Amino acid sequence: SAASVPAPLLEKFCIQPLWFGGVDNLSPGLDMLHQCPTVQGAKLLTKDGLYWGGEPTQAQDAMEDPSLPRIMTGFDFKFFVQATRFSRAELEQQCSDKVWFPASVSKQVLFKSRDRM
Repeated sequence: SAASVPAPLLEKFCIQPLWFGGVDNLSPGLDMLHQCPTVQGAKLLTKDGLYWGGEPTQAQDAMEDPSLPRIMTGFDFKFFVQATRFSRAELEQQCSDKVWFPASVSKQVLFKSRDRM
């Protein structure tokens, strides 16, 4: 019966797309960019509350933590497969060579709702 079918492991994130993060196929599993401060093991990236990392299954519980100013949803998370990683010196050199252009952007822009088809 349908009642005995278990929910998907990452049920709260099922509607989210999987973003391609780069060419390094040595990255283990999924990388997670998000706005949820209660995700264990997440690293704060910006002063306005952008985080990287954590365990996606634990994040499903963390996003409903009563200490949060609002309940988070799957739209407060982005998941990436693979990555492009640089040493600090290598990235600085590539920016100097104008291969990459650093930019400041708010988390509201990064997590802006997108049109769906």
